[in-house]
Parts: sequence; C-alpha cells; structure tokens
Amino acid sequence: AILFVVKDDRLRGVSGFGPAQGPDPIDVLARALTIALDESSPLADAVASGRPWADAVPSSGPLRALVECVGPFGVRSAAVVPIRACHATVAALYADAPDGASLPLIDPFIAFVEQAGRSLEASILARRTPQAVSC
Repeated sequence: AILFVVKDDRLRGVSGFGPAQGPDPIDVLARALTIALDESSPLADAVASGRPWADAVPSSGPLRALVECVGPFGVRSAAVVPIRACHATVAALYADAPDGASLPLIDPFIAFVEQAGRSLEASILARRTPQAVSC
C-alpha cells in the first residue's frame, strides 16, 4: 500500500507498507514516487472523480508503471481509494494484492478512508478562521 498526496496535478508518494524490490524499503521508495495525473488511468480517474477504483491492473499506463517500479510480485489486481476533504481529492491510497492473489473486500477499507477524509476536513476547518472557511 502507498499513500499519495495530490499536489500540482501529480500524485506524490508519502509513505508505504509492504514489500518492494531493490535495496530500499517501500516507505523510502514511496517518497521518491511522482505520478502525473494528465494521462487517463485508474489513478487519475479516481482522483478526478473522487470514487474508489478496484480491478485488474492494466497492461500499460501509469498504474502498470507504478506496479513495475514497486515490484510486480505477481500483482494482478489493485485498488485506488481517494481521500477527500473540502470537496476535493487531497490524497489517494493505492493497494494491491501480491502473488496473484485477489484483493480482499475493500468496502471496509473504503469506509475507513472516507472517515479519515471527514476527520481531515474537520481538522482543516477547525484551524481556519470563520472568514476563511471555503470548503
């Protein structure tokens, strides 16, 4: 799993959990990742629509490039769950199932991420002055 923030029409890696190829652990590798959102892909579509995506990993494109960079590990399916605050996607969580396994049910995961987005939004609103609130 990798957590990305949305900044300047790009996904920028923040941290990760799980296996990764190469000498660096996934949390170090994640911080070096940037993915442009100008090309249609499950990543860009989830960020733009604010709706989760879970399906087979495409054979090409930014999502396939991400899988290859982290380490293919037999990944066949993945999920992208956007984190929304103030009516915008501010981050996205990518997850996959290594060794060709199927993804587990992601509905509880989606509910957790949506709750995290609401908590983030409440935190943002609490820090703004009443005049500056624009969510």
